Amino acid sequence: MSVLLKEPSVDPKRVMKLAQGGSSMTRKTIPEIEKELGFDKVNPITLSPSDAKELEKKGDPFKDWYEEELRSLYEDR
Repeated sequence: MSVLLKEPSVDPKRVMKLAQGGSSMTRKTIPEIEKELGFDKVNPITLSPSDAKELEKKGDPFKDWYEEELRSLYEDR
């Protein structure tokens, strides 16, 4: 069984190829993608004080997954 690993998208200014025209552009940041897709208008859920503390202490376990899926959705449109 082989495993395909993706390069982590740590640098938001990475250059990527566009499907149309073959030119390159600066990679968009997550806030820019959210704005273009209209996700910036979605209000996040309200966390309870204990959940907010837990999130602050442990970090967001879904952050990387969300960003990867958002980039994939944006690039596929």
